[in-house]
Amino acid sequence: MANIWKVGSRWSEYGVKGSCIVSVFRRNNVVFVGNETREIFLTEVKAGDYLAIADGYKIVSVAKVIKDAERIEDMTIKWSIKDKEWEILEDFEGYAIGAKVKIVDLKSDDHSEYKKMGSFCQIQQEDLRKKIIEKFENQGKQFSIDSYTCTLLSEKGGKILDSKTKYIIPVFQRPYSWSGEQLERFINDIFKGFWGIEKHTKDQEPMFIGTMQLSEKKFIDQTESEQLIIDGQQRLSTFWVLLKVLNILFPKNKKTTEILEKIKFNFETQVTEEQQKYLTQLFDLTEVDDNENTQNPYLRNASIIKNLFHQNIERETSENNDDFPLDKFLDYLTTQVYFVVIETYAGLSKTIQIFNAINTTGLDLNGGDIFKIRMYEYLTSVKHEYSTEAFNNITKIYNLIDEKNKDNGSPITNIHEILDIYQNYLIARYDLPVVLFDFGVDTFYERLFDSLLGIRQWEHFKNTKEVELKLQELTEIILIRYKYQWKDIEAISPENMYALNSIYWRSRYWKYWNMFYTLLYVQSDLHEEKLRENCEKLIVMLNKLFFVYSIGYDKAVNEIHTAMRNLKKQIVRDSFDNSMKTIKEKLTPTHKNWTENELNKNIAYNAKKKNLICLLSAYLDEKDKVISINDLKNKLFETWFDIEHIHANGDETIEVDEVLQNGIGNLVMLEAEINRSIQDKPFEVKREEYERSKYFSIKEIAKKEKWTENEIKERSDCEVKKILEYLYN
Repeated sequence: MANIWKVGSRWSEYGVKGSCIVSVFRRNNVVFVGNETREIFLTEVKAGDYLAIADGYKIVSVAKVIKDAERIEDMTIKWSIKDKEWEILEDFEGYAIGAKVKIVDLKSDDHSEYKKMGSFCQIQQEDLRKKIIEKFENQGKQFSIDSYTCTLLSEKGGKILDSKTKYIIPVFQRPYSWSGEQLERFINDIFKGFWGIEKHTKDQEPMFIGTMQLSEKKFIDQTESEQLIIDGQQRLSTFWVLLKVLNILFPKNKKTTEILEKIKFNFETQVTEEQQKYLTQLFDLTEVDDNENTQNPYLRNASIIKNLFHQNIERETSENNDDFPLDKFLDYLTTQVYFVVIETYAGLSKTIQIFNAINTTGLDLNGGDIFKIRMYEYLTSVKHEYSTEAFNNITKIYNLIDEKNKDNGSPITNIHEILDIYQNYLIARYDLPVVLFDFGVDTFYERLFDSLLGIRQWEHFKNTKEVELKLQELTEIILIRYKYQWKDIEAISPENMYALNSIYWRSRYWKYWNMFYTLLYVQSDLHEEKLRENCEKLIVMLNKLFFVYSIGYDKAVNEIHTAMRNLKKQIVRDSFDNSMKTIKEKLTPTHKNWTENELNKNIAYNAKKKNLICLLSAYLDEKDKVISINDLKNKLFETWFDIEHIHANGDETIEVDEVLQNGIGNLVMLEAEINRSIQDKPFEVKREEYERSKYFSIKEIAKKEKWTENEIKERSDCEVKKILEYLYN
């Protein structure tokens, strides 16, 4: 069982009240000690331990250790510490011992007393231990929504900007990116409301700017809190830019100075270090240059806003020869522009669900985005990894795909396909219900995360407690996917090329084409030659199985779907030989008789069956006669072909039985251009055109002097025999 420690937050010899630094702990997600107990803290505090953070005798926060304790000087922390806190801490970095943690602040009603002296000690009291764990683990599981209407600075109601709340754009957001067109509409709408519909003759029109979604406030101390912007960062960022521009354009205006003093530009972006650098450049700006080509989006938009502002002033004041009423405009901007703010008191997953339901502008969340955010929540909430580090590691996964695609010169795969392969592996690895193989990628991960995060227990996800998601596994799958691209799998052998393309382009069971990536992943420690050999065996055997069932039934059947679900598990959990044995058991002598019967039927009525059989026939004739695999692929899968009736349906020179007329003996692949030029002409006429074909099969037929029932029967017997030999030997 994890250790539970009490850590004091008063940084003074006698623990006087004015020396509390719990705000430093909360703001930086680090807890540290500096007295004689620090060496014990260094050796004893481990990842997974719980901490009760005390202010005197009162436990005010609980935390879980993300990383083993280490010396503060060895930590890579960008400290956020205020001047008054530095006065208390002095040179703590040179000697303190700390640990990265995830902190949960406790409301005053949840504070507990622990009257044991000392800044660091182990808690043995069982009821208190349970309470600390419960308080931490239940964070984010409660759910409520608070909504209210507010303006930027109005004192009469809710207001967004104040000197206490620091707004943070979280790491899973996208960079600030509003364009000139969006800015023009935004600024023009503000001025329309300010001037009034009838311009100066009617009261100002209040403006509704949209909905903002914010997380629950993170309490730091009585004068400070932090809040994540889930939706609305583009609009709020633009207000920051506008206020900064007004302050620069009117530096002597008392009201702009008062506004900036009130809000103190308490704004931060965690999206990237570069974005924060850009934001800092905005805050430090002293002059707005006419430069719309800068890489800094805040400065670029400052330039655009300055020009739009002047244009609106000139357009409206020139007719009245009035000076622009800046104070009145600032009053309008800060008290008459309305937001509806929605604060969500929930975990990140539920917060994002609310966002999707509201469907406001902002994040454009596709399946890949949702996985990124929910994986972030899983790593920080379940695995308790450090926030920024966790998201950076997830981002590396996405960047790896982008980099590999760029290196290849074209998109090879995407996150959706990688997650599909990983889904198959997870279901097999943890022996989850086979029905989950049929779940779409987005649905599977949505419900898996709900289960892992304790949000909702979906049907079929009851046994997911042991499931552990690992970024390293995703990375390895990505590397496998790029190491063995489609062209590399094709290049293993002519038969592998034929089987792979036949499964994907012709079979009724194309959705199982990527099963071999699961095999490549779970057997990646094998020697390269053996791995490729196993890959080929699997693909070839699957193609034979899919061929038999694709020509035997007019649609995909549950028998094969069930077999594939079980095989996916077997590939991960059993030996390769046993997996191959499972496939072979579906190709018994009984099936051979059944296949022979299907091959001897009228096959022309069903395009899928007809194409599959004629394609296999052509492959068996061509495979030993082409120079390269690429040439073979070009003939079979990249040439536009038709299935030619050698004895044409409209040719009445001889009579042919209907089954023979529409059977394999009288059907052959032929280039579409040739086929459509000869139509229903007699065989004697067609022979000359057949000579133009690049297919070996049709060239052999062109050598015949005549084409009667005897020739059709003879060819039919030959074709059935060679196909059966290929499938069952």
